[in-house]
Amino acid sequence: MKSDIQAFLEIPFRLVPFPGIRQDPSCELAGTVSRTGKTLAIQYEASGNLDHIEFAGSALAPLRMDRLWKATCFELFLTTPDRDDYWEFNLSPALHWNAYHFDRYREGMREESLLNELPFQLERADNRFRLSLEFDISILISTKKPISAGITAVIRTQDGQTDYWALTHKGSEPDFHRRDSFILQL
Repeated sequence: MKSDIQAFLEIPFRLVPFPGIRQDPSCELAGTVSRTGKTLAIQYEASGNLDHIEFAGSALAPLRMDRLWKATCFELFLTTPDRDDYWEFNLSPALHWNAYHFDRYREGMREESLLNELPFQLERADNRFRLSLEFDISILISTKKPISAGITAVIRTQDGQTDYWALTHKGSEPDFHRRDSFILQL
């Protein structure tokens, strides 16, 4: 039997902007994701020239809020290969968050009632922004089940444009909910 330390595997990822939308080579979105026992950890990192990105200031207290994707927002989609339902997690640089459970593709959306908080940390330097989340995923998905993940970000720019970043883009329009874009296996 493997210990949690032996089972630990940190998977690096790199997000790419949706094709056809402004391409900004001065910015990169990457990170790591891992699953160890009951814990899922993800770290997003934006690096390069970040002056054009609209980052909301940190709130005094994190709140569960809807429509976070209308501004800069880091997102995570999780499911298991044998289920139709899935979860969407939204994390805002303002420290606000939400988690939704869907019955199937874009149907039955509701706030995930089993989560009362998603505590995450932010670090900001001149040319780097890092968001880190670690939480107990076993309250949603059994530790015995493999997880399929889609990792995405909505980036709002200072000039009012919105860019959509993901591990992969499978459709003719940005659509983070497509199951064929949940390509990381944990």
